[in-house]
Amino acid sequence: MENSTVSNYERVPSLGVVDYVLISAYVFVITIGFGGNTLVLLVVKRKRSMHTTTNYLLANLSAADLLTLLWCIPGLVTSYTLHPQGNLGDFLCKFVTMHHVAGITLLVSGITLTVLAVERYKALFYPLAVRLTLTRKNVKYPIVCIWLLSIAYVVPLFVGERFNQKVKFCEIVWPGENQALASIIYWGILAFITSVSFIIILFCYFNIIKGIYFTKTICSRGSTHSRDSEGSEKRKIVKLLLTVTLVFLVCFIPFCVMSVLLLDARYALSYKLCYFLVYCSSSLNPFIYAFHSSNYREAFRDILVKMTETLHCDFPKRWSNRCSNKMSDLELRATYHPSNEMAQIPPALDPQNQAKLLSFKRLEKQ
Repeated sequence: MENSTVSNYERVPSLGVVDYVLISAYVFVITIGFGGNTLVLLVVKRKRSMHTTTNYLLANLSAADLLTLLWCIPGLVTSYTLHPQGNLGDFLCKFVTMHHVAGITLLVSGITLTVLAVERYKALFYPLAVRLTLTRKNVKYPIVCIWLLSIAYVVPLFVGERFNQKVKFCEIVWPGENQALASIIYWGILAFITSVSFIIILFCYFNIIKGIYFTKTICSRGSTHSRDSEGSEKRKIVKLLLTVTLVFLVCFIPFCVMSVLLLDARYALSYKLCYFLVYCSSSLNPFIYAFHSSNYREAFRDILVKMTETLHCDFPKRWSNRCSNKMSDLELRATYHPSNEMAQIPPALDPQNQAKLLSFKRLEKQ
């Protein structure tokens, strides 16, 4: 999602060493990010122990990150090719070139992190307050609202974005005669939303850290053992959420600064690196979850083991037949008991296993 009204270049520069390195880095980031965020969604969906409000919000964050990475692919292609004109050019400007879809997902990520901070603050400081408490049943409503608000904010960009034949690139045509004023109002609203979210996050985590590590007001009741155990668990959750938030801010703030300072320098190296950082943040969260949470580590391990077993036995098909039909010699010996005179060859065995079992019978008789 860009805040420049016109980008004044006409042709794509030739690819250099830095471009090839960046493209390779993008491929790596997209690959690990796709796998990691998909794992998070599978874990939260399949593991009943992971069905908590915090994990549902983290899954929403992973869904937004997944869409960000997927939409990065066509955007990366158009950034290194000549831009089409006409209706196709307008369509690409709206949905691909200017990364407005990524703008939606980044807004979703930012607001979700804000909701997570507020949810943790309320759970730790006001655990008995029933009003406005997020539960497994009602957490879906704020998630839907987050997506609807993010889409609604970016709609004007989809409507106003078009391909400018003169400058050979995309521009935003705002409603009304005063284009500059409309642009200032629109981006001013975004700056306000971002600032308020940042202040809320800062307030919540400042008080949480203060209550856990300094004043010790959180987890101050109960026995020493239960208090220490509960406090340790809450500290882990806070560390996880705080790390995710800091990574997002560190990766996103440089891009915001460069977008303001380099309006007409799309292919400057610093701009490219800042853009790359934004997409890096979308691939790092699953690793943060695994590092800070033993629950996520175990769940990831279980899912990966099951996927490996499934692939080993089901793909390709000939290996599936071997897994389902072939029996080891030990299993065949266990099937035949010489002491049982009525033992018969199981009809379900394939011819090769039947031959093995017959040979075992002959050996026993000898």
